[in-house]
Amino acid sequence: MQKAIFLLFLTILLFGCIEQPKEEIKVPPYKPEPTIIKNDSSVQPYPITPIEEKPKIQKNFELSFLNVGFGDSTLLLSQDKVILIDVGPKSAVNLLLAELQRRGVNKIDLLVLSASHDPAFSGGLKEIVSTYEIDEIWTNSKENLVPYLSYLNGTKIEEVEFGKTYNYGNLNVVVLNPSPDRVYNLDADSLVLKISYNNLCALVFSKSEGSGASTADPGTVFGGVDNKIISMAQKGGISLNCPILKVSNHGSGNAASFQLLDVVNPSIAIISVGPNQNNLYPNVSTLRRLALKGISIYTTDRLGTITVSSKDGLDYMVFTDFPRDMAYAKFLNEVVEKGKPYWAN
Repeated sequence: MQKAIFLLFLTILLFGCIEQPKEEIKVPPYKPEPTIIKNDSSVQPYPITPIEEKPKIQKNFELSFLNVGFGDSTLLLSQDKVILIDVGPKSAVNLLLAELQRRGVNKIDLLVLSASHDPAFSGGLKEIVSTYEIDEIWTNSKENLVPYLSYLNGTKIEEVEFGKTYNYGNLNVVVLNPSPDRVYNLDADSLVLKISYNNLCALVFSKSEGSGASTADPGTVFGGVDNKIISMAQKGGISLNCPILKVSNHGSGNAASFQLLDVVNPSIAIISVGPNQNNLYPNVSTLRRLALKGISIYTTDRLGTITVSSKDGLDYMVFTDFPRDMAYAKFLNEVVEKGKPYWAN
């Protein structure tokens, strides 16, 4: 009986929120038709059609999870500030440079190197620091920046921890990890950020993971970060309830624990991932947890760059390069409900 209820719920989640196909309509491929989403966790985002040219989105708040393959790079444009979180692997650096140029970036106000030790997050660093003027860098380890110091004359470099904030107008960025009692393991000490614009917020994870979520991921050594973040945020009066969650470590088995999901209560979850050795990421246990909580799943390998934008910090829009359509829902259903390997095709 419980299995039947689960299957019914999962079918409604993955297919019910997908607009049913209409009669064939001939439109230019990749034309933007974003769906406006209320900043309300009870309202699920709906799929949007693919886009040929990324729209000129209101720059009051634009958070883009860039498709850099098996790696991480997130671009925040808010008001007239440019914040780049991670620079992806070296193999994708030309794509990243082209994306920054296309969006009119000529200077980086804040560069966040959340996992400066990991080439999936920092592989393109030399090209970025040698191309752009950078006002300030936040990192989890200054030591890893030593080879690039000749490019960083005049750049303020800070090894940050919980409570460090960046404020500009209606924009607020606060560091949630590492904690002052860090374990000095660079994965566990990778930066976690809460990004807010008025009432809209996103939790952006890096490499750190929760403990006890899954034993299926052999790459997980240090855990318990979820517990620390929740505890410190509660003590500091920081709300973690955000509609947008960027899942840690490419959707590993110990990412996004139930405890974290209960506290954050996100509407959408973004997983930055690409083809990877042994096909460990994303882990099906993490995808199932997200599905069971009714959270809409967005993965960069299938949907391309995923952009969340808002004009007022109340409502927001989600754009993807490729369609989040019935085919995508069917694919997720086969992985989550039928156990098909994520990288089977």
